[in-house]
Amino acid sequence: MKKNRKKILATTLVAGSLLAMPTEALANNYTDTRFSFHLPYDSSVAYTNFRQKMDRSKCYIKCTDAYLYFYVKVEGATSASATSGVDCSHGNTTGYGQIIYTGTETLLTNRVYEKGYRYARLKAHAKTSPYDTGAYGVWSPDNYAGVGN
Repeated sequence: MKKNRKKILATTLVAGSLLAMPTEALANNYTDTRFSFHLPYDSSVAYTNFRQKMDRSKCYIKCTDAYLYFYVKVEGATSASATSGVDCSHGNTTGYGQIIYTGTETLLTNRVYEKGYRYARLKAHAKTSPYDTGAYGVWSPDNYAGVGN
C-alpha cells in the first residue's frame, strides 16, 4: 500500500511540475508600428518599412488621422532590407488598393506568406487630387487574432 501511495505521489509531483513549466506560445507579428504618410496629389506613393510576416493572417492598419482618405496595398519581399516589393494585395481592393478613412481599423487581405515572401510593407497612395493627404496611425504585418485570408 505504501508503494502505491509513493507511486501516486511521484506521478502527481511529475505531472504538477510539467504543468508549472513555462511554455513557449506560438505568436505572430502583431505588434503595432507607427506610420506617417505625406501623400502629394501628384500621384506619389509612400511606404512603411518591411516587417517580418510570420503567418497567413491579414495585415492590420488603424488610421488615427488622415486628411480626406487614402488607399493602401500590401507588398511582399524576401528581406527587411529589400528596396522594392511585389504587390500581394488580394480581395476587396480597387486598382489603387483598399480605401482607408480616419478612425478606421482594417484587416488587409494579402497573399504575402502564400507567395513565399516573409516580409510585408504597406504602399499608400492618395487619389484625392487636387489636395495633398497626410495620414497617421499604426499597422502590423499580422493581426492579433490571427484572422486569416
